[in-house]
Amino acid sequence: CLSDRTGDINPGTTQGFFLRDTRFVSTWRLRLDGQLPLALTVLTSEAFAARFVLRQAPRPGTPDSTLLVTRERQVTDGLHETITIDNVGREAAAVTLRINAEADFADLFAVKGGRSPASTSTVTVAGSELLLRDPTDSTRAVSITASGQPVVVPGYMSWRVVIPPRESWQAEIVAHPTLTSERSQERFHGGERLESSARARKLKAWRTAGTAFESGDPLMTRVLQRSASDLSTLQVYDDAPSGRPYIAAGAPWFMTLFGRDSLITAWMALPLDVDLALGTLEKLARTQGTNIDPITEEQPGRILHELRRGPASTEVLGGSHYYGTVDATPLFVALLAQSSRWGADEQTVRQLMPAADAALSWINDFGDRDGDGFVEYERATDRGLVNQGWKDSFDGINDAAGRLAMPPVALCEVQGYVYAALLARAELAETYDDPARAETLRSRAEDLRNRFAEAYWLPDKGWYAVALDGAKRPVDALTSNAAHCLWSGIALDEHAAVLIERLAGDDMDTGHGLRTLAASMGAYNPMSYHNGSVWPHDTSIAVAGLLLYRHLHG
Repeated sequence: CLSDRTGDINPGTTQGFFLRDTRFVSTWRLRLDGQLPLALTVLTSEAFAARFVLRQAPRPGTPDSTLLVTRERQVTDGLHETITIDNVGREAAAVTLRINAEADFADLFAVKGGRSPASTSTVTVAGSELLLRDPTDSTRAVSITASGQPVVVPGYMSWRVVIPPRESWQAEIVAHPTLTSERSQERFHGGERLESSARARKLKAWRTAGTAFESGDPLMTRVLQRSASDLSTLQVYDDAPSGRPYIAAGAPWFMTLFGRDSLITAWMALPLDVDLALGTLEKLARTQGTNIDPITEEQPGRILHELRRGPASTEVLGGSHYYGTVDATPLFVALLAQSSRWGADEQTVRQLMPAADAALSWINDFGDRDGDGFVEYERATDRGLVNQGWKDSFDGINDAAGRLAMPPVALCEVQGYVYAALLARAELAETYDDPARAETLRSRAEDLRNRFAEAYWLPDKGWYAVALDGAKRPVDALTSNAAHCLWSGIALDEHAAVLIERLAGDDMDTGHGLRTLAASMGAYNPMSYHNGSVWPHDTSIAVAGLLLYRHLHG
């Protein structure tokens, strides 16, 4: 749910209440006597909840107001808001409260791009319920109900109340979305406070079951606790047989399954909860490619790039299930072995090993397009992503002069991920009594490491080429991608020592993170998406790589 500082969701903006890539509430505005209250502060005790503290705008001819307004909002299975008006004055206060609610059922990408339509919902009033339906899809609707016996007309709920001096008045409103042809029978039940809400109970249970953080620094403790809370709001529960959640890529625009992003986030969260990784692996295994489809770029064994469920999902990239990523597939295999290391149960690991084997088959059969031993990418149609590594912006891969790399492109970090995947599957083979296969996989990994060093290392520069282009020429820009080669372990020790010095130089190290592209490169732009900006996860991977090679750099 995105709103302004008063708690309002305003039409014509990117604000709204979203579910499954669809905006179910496009307008949600509160007015007192027809006037917008004035914002005082916003309190966010949890990532799924907020308190908007407001005051009534002073009436003409009066210096101040005596009405304090608090909007306590929770986002759980719907939008739940408790509105409290405190009369701090010495006289009774008469006031009209009105909530304006509308829905446009716009696709998330249309909202993000500023192309959302005007509200076109079909509105029905049934007693105290306001029902908004999507006229283009009968499975989408939102039911709005409230306490306090409001007057309900299409688009509005209003209350006319008198609040005695030093007393308060309260109403609760719920916007409950539905996604099936039959409306949910769930109705508003009042009185549920933030601390006792279902979402709060679920979060408390998750915190109790997960790793506890303790630090001598109170600030560090609060940071870690809030980080865990925020991470909990990225968990998506669907109809998984195991009941495990998977990790979404991020709010608000990427609140869905992303192969690469979900895998890396789950990997980083292993010390907190291994079930997040297993749930993510299970979901990706269920959506793993089985067919060849150039529109979606699906191929047998390929791991999904992006899952979308909005009304325009088939128009975005290749469809609701889009597979145009080159790195999620090896990362899937590597994370499975890491999860096993962190105590994942044997049964689940065994169940996921066929998906890991299918992923390795994709690397051989489809990832290595020309048989040179390196995995490269080139989009199948003009609708797909031009770049299919983590720097997937159209200009994200370029040489030292700033020229774009021509496809097929074989990224340096992807070869490292494949190296790690081979070693990971070897480790699993050894763990589960297949020493012959483990030896074969390790031999393949060592061969890849040696060929990588020969093809990618730039001895006159002291770093790995970010990629090989379609003509197998090194793309020679200094980028953070090379740091991923430390994380995966594919870098030779003698190369790592030199590379670390280059990464620690002023043109890469900003002091608060690693630049995605060195300031000395032709395409450098610190305001760009991937050509000089600093990404926290990218820097974290670099630090993990330094630790792997036992290097600590100030």
